[in-house]
Amino acid sequence: MEVDRLSNLPDDLMLDILGRMNIKCAVQTSILSKRWTRLWTRLPTLNLNSDMEFDPESYKDFLYSLFNHYDASNLHTCNFSPGDEEWDEQLVDAVIDYALSNEVIDLTLRCPLNEKGEKFSTGEVVRPLDLRRLLSKEKLC
Repeated sequence: MEVDRLSNLPDDLMLDILGRMNIKCAVQTSILSKRWTRLWTRLPTLNLNSDMEFDPESYKDFLYSLFNHYDASNLHTCNFSPGDEEWDEQLVDAVIDYALSNEVIDLTLRCPLNEKGEKFSTGEVVRPLDLRRLLSKEKLC
């Protein structure tokens, strides 16, 4: 019987390894052993990219399920880059709501271009949103 040396690594190193995978692969590691079951839920960064090979409806279901199981107390950064087919205003709203309600410090939203080559429907460039400033203003009121 072979020894599972990977599971003997410290959590910080295992999280670093998981953080280099797309989130779908990181979640799939939960079947490896009991030690891996919920490890992915402690990743400090969520990279929600369109490279996960889902159809649009499954992508939405996956993200909603992910938000329900993820331990957001560790979440620092959320990067959301859906492809053209996954772009959905309700899903974008859900990602923003999730980030705001869990006090995510860094939120990056990348939207696909429409058929005219514009971002959104107005062609305006989206400015970075600094949640630290936004959250600190809310706490002052």
